[in-house]
Parts: sequence; C-alpha cells; structure tokens
Amino acid sequence: MRILQRIGIALAVFVALVVIGGFFVPSSWQVEESVEVAAAPVDILPLVETPRRWEEWAAWTKARYPDMESEYAGPERGAGAIWRWRGRSSGNGTLEITKSDPASGIDYVLTFEGFSPTPGGLRFETVPVGTRVVWWMKGDVGNNPLARYFSLLMEPMMGKDLRAGLGKLKAVAEAAAARRQKEERAAEAARAAKAHADVTAAGDGASGADGEPNAETDGASEEAAATP
Repeated sequence: MRILQRIGIALAVFVALVVIGGFFVPSSWQVEESVEVAAAPVDILPLVETPRRWEEWAAWTKARYPDMESEYAGPERGAGAIWRWRGRSSGNGTLEITKSDPASGIDYVLTFEGFSPTPGGLRFETVPVGTRVVWWMKGDVGNNPLARYFSLLMEPMMGKDLRAGLGKLKAVAEAAAARRQKEERAAEAARAAKAHADVTAAGDGASGADGEPNAETDGASEEAAATP
C-alpha cells in the first residue's frame, strides 16, 4: 500500500511540475525558413499568390495526401484568393491570401479545423543572386500550460515542410525565369531584325529615288538637241 501511495505522490508531483513548468514556456511560436532564388519577384509572385499553383511547389499536396480534396474560392490570385481542402490524412483547412505585393511578397492566414487561425507569409528580399524568399508562420497557444509545450514542437514539425516547399519553389521559379529571359531575348532579337530591315528598306528607297531619271529635264535636253 505504501508503494502505491509513493507512486501516487510521485505522479502528483510530476504532474504539478509539468503544469508549473508550462507557465515558463513561451506561449508564442514562430517558424521561419528561407532560400535564395536566381529569379526576380515577377517570376515568383504568380506561384505564391495563386492558391491553385501551390500544388506545383508546396509540401501539402495530393501527392502526399491522396485523399485530399481541394476547392478554390474568391479571385484566382492575390488578396481574397482562398484554398480549402478536406481529407482524412490531410485534415480540413483553409488558406486565404490576405495581401499580395509584387515587391515584398504575400501574407496569408492558415486555419486548420479545431485550431486558431495562423498568420504566415512569403517575404521577398533582394540579394545579389536574385531574390531571397523567406517563408514564415507564427502563432500563440494562449495561457494553457500544457498547450504551451506544443509550441516547442512547431519548429521541427513545420520547418521540414517549409524547407521542402521552398526547395521546390526555387526550382519552379528559376525555370520560369529562364523561360521569361529566353522569350525576352527572342523578342529583342526580333525587334532588332525588324529595325534593321526597316533601315535597309529606307536606304534602298532613297537610292532608287536618286537614280530615277527626270522626265522633264530629259525632254528639254532632247528638244534643244533637235533645234538647228
């Protein structure tokens, strides 16, 4: 009986220490990962401000969660664009773009069913290679001392997905930048060729005008030669 009492007392002390310790754990959490992309914001923004295109690079896709069903609402891109998903393996959630800026990136609110909304975003920063994309998320679990321990798990839980998504975003954005630059070079070459052709045509026209005989002058000359 004394052994059981001692076990009970030990468990009570342990629980008390866990609860008390929880009050010393920060209630807020933030996860932030980044990657440098050899592309301009113009190449990256369409990928992140269009929820339908997250499938191309984000870690939360049907390939990972086969039973996930997605639907979209609001505008196709930019502030107000919404992505909703449902699934046994993925859970139910909503992501809404709240701000989109060509120079600085996007902000969004992510809401999983049963949890408080979580703000996040993808921030653009100029670097020598092109653009640094910083993917951040933050939240607050409140005053529950046990829930505060959950905040300690957010970095290892979310950080892996953010890093994986940024890696794919880098590849997709750099491919888009390469296509854009190729098209711009082709367009520039076409403009240069047209300008050269216009100059050549103008020069040929001027040469033809200089070499064309003057009918009035030639007629007068022939008349003078025929006069005795």
